[in-house]
Amino acid sequence: MARRDATKIILEILAICSRVASMTQIVYRANLNSYLAKRYINALLARDLLFQLSDSKNATVFATTERGERLLNVLVEAEREIGGSTSGLFRK
Repeated sequence: MARRDATKIILEILAICSRVASMTQIVYRANLNSYLAKRYINALLARDLLFQLSDSKNATVFATTERGERLLNVLVEAEREIGGSTSGLFRK
């Protein structure tokens, strides 16, 4: 599996949280360890791209804010414009 840059990981987390997700769901769906997931989530919370709430079982879950949805749309569009992957972009 190719390494992902921070932008791709942020895109994945915002997409996962657009439907509300727990830390465990983010870790598994984004294929991150819990340490990295926490770092990214904290950074996204601090930038008002995610917000934290409690579900019906009083568990902590995360959701994408309106600002996060706008960023997600921009990142998806940028990825679409460059063909989905930059891995082969600069090869001859």
